[in-house]
Amino acid sequence: MRLPLTFLFEITINTEILKRMEPPDYHRLRDLARYSDKFLQHRIFVYHLSDINKIRNVLNKYGIKLRFPARAELKRYGLSYSGLSLEVEGMGDSFKITQYFPDGRVETHIIPQKRVWRVYFLLKEFNEPVEPAKLWEKICKEFGITRFFDKSGKFHKNSFFGDRRTYFDFYYFPIKILEHIGKVRLGKKLEVIG
Repeated sequence: MRLPLTFLFEITINTEILKRMEPPDYHRLRDLARYSDKFLQHRIFVYHLSDINKIRNVLNKYGIKLRFPARAELKRYGLSYSGLSLEVEGMGDSFKITQYFPDGRVETHIIPQKRVWRVYFLLKEFNEPVEPAKLWEKICKEFGITRFFDKSGKFHKNSFFGDRRTYFDFYYFPIKILEHIGKVRLGKKLEVIG
């Protein structure tokens, strides 16, 4: 029998620091905690490992630095961590993606809903799970992005993948949004599920 493992980490914070926090920051720490308790002049919070970047960004504002576990340490437990965490929010005619990095950086991206749905319908046209590179070519044709095609019309997938801005704005973020809203399943191939 296999049991799912959940990796948690504990942080102890002096209550004086918590009192100085802005209410939204304190509420974020409290809401993300799986458990919290008060001990003398400290509050102990227990979080899931997947929330470490969100917690780190709040604590950085108040001079508290977290050390993220080294990849070798995670590998000992059979875990891997891409070091990237995304939050997706709908905002009228666009989606807002907040990207958290292990070094504490936070980036925000606005992706138009029209682009997301056009990518969805392009993916749906395949009628079967598809390799991402095939979708990349279709995306470039749909959005008139011609710089990844040579004179003979051959698509160069490595060039598309290497142009990180285009890759993220037209493929990665729209697919992550579709995954978030339950329309796409990611794996070695992309699959429409909704």
